[in-house]
Amino acid sequence: MNEVLRRLITAILCIFYTLTLTWSNIYLACFYYFSLVLISLFEYHYQIDSTRKKITIVLTTVIYIICNLYIVTGVDFLSYIIPIIMSLFGIELFFGEGKPMLNIGTDLIGIVWICAPLTSCILLSQISGTYDPRIVYGIMIFVFVNDAGAYFVGKRFGKTKLFPSISPNKTWEGTIGGVIISLLCYPFVMEMGHISRFDWCVIAGISIIFGSIGDLIESMFKRDLKIKDTGNILPGHGGVNDRIDSLLFTVPLVYWYLTL
Repeated sequence: MNEVLRRLITAILCIFYTLTLTWSNIYLACFYYFSLVLISLFEYHYQIDSTRKKITIVLTTVIYIICNLYIVTGVDFLSYIIPIIMSLFGIELFFGEGKPMLNIGTDLIGIVWICAPLTSCILLSQISGTYDPRIVYGIMIFVFVNDAGAYFVGKRFGKTKLFPSISPNKTWEGTIGGVIISLLCYPFVMEMGHISRFDWCVIAGISIIFGSIGDLIESMFKRDLKIKDTGNILPGHGGVNDRIDSLLFTVPLVYWYLTL
């Protein structure tokens, strides 16, 4: 099958899955982000081949569930997060297989880089006091259109390498093309949610700039691991982490901006 067609079909199915589970209520949305957390953690820990991947995935998932319980129901189990994180040190002490600082750092990256940002998606959807996913949708539009625009423009016109030591295929032409195409979405996105047009301008800037940085950071990790994709669950796109890398960097910053 043509590569572009595979990417398009996968994108349509992902949009359908996202809208089906996040449009109507926060409980389905929590399940949706839970599925992303779980798959992303599996991709991350199995690609780096961490020594205790299973228990770390379980503990990180428990942290995500605790955060969601607090956001959705107000039941406060947040104090349990600290001993869960500290248990990683104890597990390394008694069951580690060498390089403790590297192993513990790897575990914490999974919490900070995957679990926390996807929890921020729930927080952002609840920022008005009631569940409203439209701000997250707007961010997704800016981020994913920028990513797709950079891919297609770069493939057609790209000549000047953007960051060859990290991502040899990314070009300045593709990056500029992605920015322009993403900004064309602004007139549509600015009517979404309950926030002002100025706020949407700021969010567009955050999404485009830091989404691109998030993509480069993912490329940096993959280059260190000497892999092309984090997985193969999404035909034409790679793994879930390949698809949401820009989102992981953007959503927490948007949430921070809107709560200033």
